[in-house]
Amino acid sequence: MKKRIFSWFLTLVMVLGMLPMTALAEENDSITAYVTIADRGELEIAHKAVTVVDQNEDGSFDIDETLYAAHEAFYKGGAESGYSSYTGDYGLSLGKLWGDENGAFGYYVNDASAWSLGDTVEDGDHVVAFIYQDAENWSDVYGFFDKSTASVTLEEPSAELELTLSCKDWNSTYLLEGAAVTVDGETMTDEDGNEVVTDSEGKVTISFEEEGTYIVSATKEDKNLVPPVCEVTVGDSETSGGSGDLGDAENPIDPEDPNIDKEKEERINALLDNIAVSYVDRSYEWNIMEMAAYEELFPDSQYKTSDKAKKEYIDKAIASLGEGNADDITYSKAIICLTALGIDAEKLYTVNSNEPISAVECLNRVSHSSSVWYAPYTMAAYNQNNYSGTEELEKDLIDAVLENQGEDGSWDEWGSVQSTSNVIAGLSFYQGTDENIDKAIENAVAYLHEVQESDGRFDDGYGPDANVAAMAVIGLCAAGVNPDTDDRFVKDGVSALDALLSFALTDNSGFGYNDNSSINAYATEQAFRALIAAKQVMKTGKAFNIYDFSHNSDSLTPGRATGSGSETKPDNPPAENDDITVDVTIRPDVGYWMKNKYVTVDEGATVYHAFIKALEGSGITQEGAESGYVSSMTYQGRTLGEFTLGENDGWLYKVNGELPDVGLTSYEIEDGDSILWYYTEDWTKDSSAGAGYRADIGEKNQEAADKVGDLIHKIGTITKDSGEAIKAAREAYDALTKEQKELVKNYEELLQAEEAFEALLAALEKEAPQAEIKFTDVAEDDYYYDAVQWAVANGISAGVTEDAFGPEWTCSRGQLATFLWRVAGSPAPETKTVPYMDVAEESYYYDAILWAMENDIAKGTDGISFSPEMTVTRAQAVTFLWRALGSPAPSGKVSFGDVPETAYYHDAVLWAAENGITSGTGEGMFSPDASCQRGQIVTFLYRAFGK
Repeated sequence: MKKRIFSWFLTLVMVLGMLPMTALAEENDSITAYVTIADRGELEIAHKAVTVVDQNEDGSFDIDETLYAAHEAFYKGGAESGYSSYTGDYGLSLGKLWGDENGAFGYYVNDASAWSLGDTVEDGDHVVAFIYQDAENWSDVYGFFDKSTASVTLEEPSAELELTLSCKDWNSTYLLEGAAVTVDGETMTDEDGNEVVTDSEGKVTISFEEEGTYIVSATKEDKNLVPPVCEVTVGDSETSGGSGDLGDAENPIDPEDPNIDKEKEERINALLDNIAVSYVDRSYEWNIMEMAAYEELFPDSQYKTSDKAKKEYIDKAIASLGEGNADDITYSKAIICLTALGIDAEKLYTVNSNEPISAVECLNRVSHSSSVWYAPYTMAAYNQNNYSGTEELEKDLIDAVLENQGEDGSWDEWGSVQSTSNVIAGLSFYQGTDENIDKAIENAVAYLHEVQESDGRFDDGYGPDANVAAMAVIGLCAAGVNPDTDDRFVKDGVSALDALLSFALTDNSGFGYNDNSSINAYATEQAFRALIAAKQVMKTGKAFNIYDFSHNSDSLTPGRATGSGSETKPDNPPAENDDITVDVTIRPDVGYWMKNKYVTVDEGATVYHAFIKALEGSGITQEGAESGYVSSMTYQGRTLGEFTLGENDGWLYKVNGELPDVGLTSYEIEDGDSILWYYTEDWTKDSSAGAGYRADIGEKNQEAADKVGDLIHKIGTITKDSGEAIKAAREAYDALTKEQKELVKNYEELLQAEEAFEALLAALEKEAPQAEIKFTDVAEDDYYYDAVQWAVANGISAGVTEDAFGPEWTCSRGQLATFLWRVAGSPAPETKTVPYMDVAEESYYYDAILWAMENDIAKGTDGISFSPEMTVTRAQAVTFLWRALGSPAPSGKVSFGDVPETAYYHDAVLWAAENGITSGTGEGMFSPDASCQRGQIVTFLYRAFGK
């Protein structure tokens, strides 16, 4: 595809390109590759075998050498007449292809887009090069079948082959419906003379009546389609390699292996491929990780995470880490997923910055939850590389997790099977290092064996479902247990893997939740993860942890954000705005391309608007500005971009001598600003980046911001007397300039304090009940009597029935979020969609969870679940309450024997005890993991807000 646009995600392409390759030339003087060349939608050669020689003697073979060999063999006049290449803006590039010199060329290797003609080609690779039909708008889409070759057996009256057609455009990969199939250039027709076309799933069945070798392709009238190619060999039962449906080059099946269930193998492969094709353009963190594991299992698969999705994920991940206020689960997932992409989690750079961020150091600084939905990911994160200074943190976390294991070998937080399986995945990183850990894993596996039902399924209390089955398979694989053949997990002939497959839809498109009637996104994702793990264990006979990417540790590269992950071209400011004038300078590695060019733009414009205006008539062109990051500029035939002079070079910009930490589309400029674009040869070591130009002004700005920060910090715990302190902080903040406000690090604390104070006043202003509210299960001498009266009178909670409050009933996470939301006055949330699959829009707690999520009061139990029906623990309850009041710092004078300093709830519990909200459960204990009852919850709320 069009090479310029690939600059959006050059970093990722180069990271992947830097992974070690086998130096084939050390062992072979040549390789065989298969080449297809298309000229404006017409095939010139299709899947032709060519012998490739290492002409440049660099120890490997590349696309340039492959296409040269193809022209030498098949183009009239040879390579000298029909082919040329040159070193240009984007490395080694095409100058002439099949005699054409219009410059509109594209090329792929194994159906994956290539960056440069210098990209490596290995023995047996399929290389496609093409001349665009639409040389002006580059709208051609790349077509490819699920197989590049196939072999079928001719049986009377014919041989049949099913193919699936997909295509790629600039933004996505999708199945192609309605494409007319051709065989050896002739359009296929059915018995009625109608064209044979692909169906809604891109599938088509082709019949062959004679032996031979055929080239299958396709066309689409309404698309500029680069023609797909599959070379089909049709033979008799003695000469044919067997049915093409039983395997392909990516997934060979040995028909003589008695241990392989062919039908099951085929189905698993089909499921994995069908799910993978739907994930190629997703930038959700777990999809990124899962696709990395899938690509390791099937390195030759055409389904790979798109460069755009990788870029979006890296940008979002680094942006979230750069904010510095994430929790352990956020840092852990980032470390795992970035490592899966080959990114060094200790060397991360936000946009336009040369200050590295270490996600590992960030993880070290926060408290580590021992919850089964947090701790295993922290363990996995710490084991992605040989990080220093984490040993004690890991030991403390492991000890806390082991302490929570039940006598039956299980852990139980929202389902013992899933909880236990997730812990196994975390502890398995330490298997063989400590006998206590090994024993814990052994007992956990034994527990799963005991609770597996007679039909092979698992039930976590709500009936068997695909999520539970998938989690069990993931845990077993991490422990080294084959989920398909281990006798302990085969019940009445049905294995744990069979049980998971029972939820797969019959068309192999994905998985249902508690049956296989309709696809469920969450179940499909979990099952995808589990099938990858199962395939690896079945393939190698060894343990496989789906979260382990430590094998990438020797080839990690720094990660650089080129935007926020959601950058879009900014709108122009209103034309009626006042004019402002700024000057723009562009300084390459030597000299200047532009110096102090003054441009006039509308007030409210960003650096982007001024930059684009300055380029007008200058002869300078750029790529990427509209995405928030300029990846290259070209002037008088010379291009400077990422990787032009080294692996860490690129363009940075300053405003008034300071290096902003946002993309150019987000930085709003002011009248008189001076903008400098400069090219750095190493942005990780650029001594001038962020240099203190106008340092005196910067120091004064920081001093003013720090004074306001101190006023905010002094607000402390919110009481009815906090009004003056909040007012003073607000007035001081509002008096700051725009630059000074951006330097106030704890402004969010002020917003939370204002909201909490308003909620407190609202609660105090409500009239006391005129008459006593009576419940049969609430006596006047109960400790929670006044709290229940207050909660019901103020609409915070109602009884469970007309006559009963249910003080000893357990309280759920959804209920607690709702109680806190009502105390705050039931504010309308700004967010409109909950990112959790288990929070329905019609549920009573929907707005409350949105509000709690927006205000960092509560988070999900994993990336896609909030678990609103899960019983809330005492630790969670006081933590939610503490966060709702602005997370005030405790004095540290109170301690409990069961509240370790590393626990996420440590500060919340100490603060609650200091402020008389709880006194613990007796004998110096708090019982953080005990279920919290409704009577306790309303008492906590009453003591914090009602008195």
